[in-house]
Amino acid sequence: QIDIANGLSREIGHRVGNSLQLVASFLRLQAADSGSENSRHVLEIAGSRIMVIGKIERLLSHFGATHTVDSKAFITALLQDVRSILPDPGQICIDVQVDSTQIASTTAIALGALLVELINNALKHAFREGMEGTLAVRFLAPKSMNQCVVEVEDDGVRIAQGQNSDGVGMQHATEFARMVGGSLICQPARQAGPRPGTMWRLAFSRAAVH
Repeated sequence: QIDIANGLSREIGHRVGNSLQLVASFLRLQAADSGSENSRHVLEIAGSRIMVIGKIERLLSHFGATHTVDSKAFITALLQDVRSILPDPGQICIDVQVDSTQIASTTAIALGALLVELINNALKHAFREGMEGTLAVRFLAPKSMNQCVVEVEDDGVRIAQGQNSDGVGMQHATEFARMVGGSLICQPARQAGPRPGTMWRLAFSRAAVH
């Protein structure tokens, strides 16, 4: 019965993910046909976000019929997927530190979308014109604390809070943070130098992950 349930869960997850991919493709087609530059931009952004959620849904389907998922397994798999689509994998090194704890599937979706948003923002703005660098992604869930912490830190040029090519990306990241009951903080990773870097930090209650 467990095998049957896991099989059904994977099938449903794949179908949901595929459906979201179709919606994203439809929005992009609509964007291409739009006569308004503003409408085209909004539709392209919406399609991109839905595409990300679809990929996360398909990824979660591999974990079987459960309402929770191991944070280390999920985030590691997500970042492997991110690495696989980098245009130049040798340009940016992604360091990963992830503690293992059970998080709700709905929390995993919000966290996954948040991580993808912050990583994409760093790739667009922190590492310009082929600049090489390192991106550190951390999920800290020490048993001695009642909080979980997510950090995305780069060693590139400084990114001001809210800076994004579409002006909407950080609004989305903020909403994803609110979904898990936390708020984003942006600060320089280092105090001085030509590449002070940027660190985004989210802290939220452990109670929000179950």
